[in-house]
Amino acid sequence: MDFEGSASKYRLGYDANEVFLYFNSEYFEVDNVNTVSSVQINASGLASIYNQQVAAYQAALMYDCRVYDKNNICVSVGGRYTYSGPSPSANQQAGLVVLGYKPSPNFRIGAFADQTISVAAPSGFSQTNNSLMWGLFAKWHMNPDETGWGCKPLESLQVAP
Repeated sequence: MDFEGSASKYRLGYDANEVFLYFNSEYFEVDNVNTVSSVQINASGLASIYNQQVAAYQAALMYDCRVYDKNNICVSVGGRYTYSGPSPSANQQAGLVVLGYKPSPNFRIGAFADQTISVAAPSGFSQTNNSLMWGLFAKWHMNPDETGWGCKPLESLQVAP
């Protein structure tokens, strides 16, 4: 069999439901310029989505309660907006609640829940709005005013599908 000559005799085609193999058809050369352009557009869109997700995780690593009431309890409600630009950009808005307890003047623990409300993705991509991110935190400081040595172990993050 002549493999060099066979490349120009066959081609694949498809529609919504079927794939076709055409025999003795004209050879269609790959359009390198459009192929590279398509890959670059997709790579840029994916990078934007990944950057937006990383920004959300970075924000979650900073969730904490700083002001406690007379019962050493803290409840904080807020929002988050993450944006990854330039174009094509992805952004995300979320609502969050942070709960904390301070069993001693030097130590506090807590949990947070971050619910995505709205997602905007670059053209040609889609993301869901139903992802819940939650986690736990603990923080210790040598002094009650948070001076001196301190420790904040890596937080536990979980993203629910």
